[in-house]
Amino acid sequence: HPHGIDFVSRGTGATTMLTQIDDLKNRGGDSKNWIFRVNDKLADRSCGIFPVKEGDRILWRFERYQ
Repeated sequence: HPHGIDFVSRGTGATTMLTQIDDLKNRGGDSKNWIFRVNDKLADRSCGIFPVKEGDRILWRFERYQ
């Protein structure tokens, strides 16, 4: 992206939670929130501790957790 991507998170390590990307904030509860996948698999832990390797594909989606 030419101007970069702004994001907001809270917590550290295992409690890190992404709460906003650019102007789109998490809605909380049963609503839409930022959820990430690595290599098309839903992450099973915080983005603050999820192990990634060179070549991994990380995708953030604004959706309901299912």
